[in-house]
Amino acid sequence: MKKLFIPLFMLITTNGCAASNTFNIDDKSFYLANNSSICQLVNRSNKKKFDSLIPWPCQVHKNLDGVVRIYEDAGKKYILIESSAPHPELPNDCKTQLQSVMINGDAVILSGSFDLVASCPPFQWDTKVFTGLFD
Repeated sequence: MKKLFIPLFMLITTNGCAASNTFNIDDKSFYLANNSSICQLVNRSNKKKFDSLIPWPCQVHKNLDGVVRIYEDAGKKYILIESSAPHPELPNDCKTQLQSVMINGDAVILSGSFDLVASCPPFQWDTKVFTGLFD
């Protein structure tokens, strides 16, 4: 029998409650949801849904004060969604997947790739991650 150990911070996001994963950017409201074990971004403002490339459970990346971290560049706003689990080979690290989301006016675009790192949240990712996943 295989056992899966999930850290407490991940259990908080698995309850299916959108309220804990709800956030606003400008006049738009979003939340993260579980879509068949895939992290899904939902725009509450227009009900559009965007499947990510990373697994559920996931969360929006926040700064050290617990506020959604938004990076602005050339009039566009970027956020990161992240999914983290204990690293199978590094006992004190996590296997964390990051995907960037660009918000440009009414357009919401998820990056076509994700980054895989061996670090555990909370961690302040370099700002290049926000835009670099679109390169």
